[in-house]
Amino acid sequence: MAVINDKCQCGAKITVLTDTDKTETCYKNIPAQVVTTNDFDNGITDYTLFRCMRCSEPVEETVPALKPHP
Repeated sequence: MAVINDKCQCGAKITVLTDTDKTETCYKNIPAQVVTTNDFDNGITDYTLFRCMRCSEPVEETVPALKPHP
């Protein structure tokens, strides 16, 4: 139930949608839907990013909101 504005370690802006804010089922082991902040601002939320658009690293490893908390 949250929209989290975050950044990849490379500085690319990422928006993380969780719980009921997700618009698409994610079939990878990511507990949220990830989109670029630009697309979220434009109302485009019909996809899920698995890699950063800028650095191509896996988002679950580079976006703090997706990292497991100890």
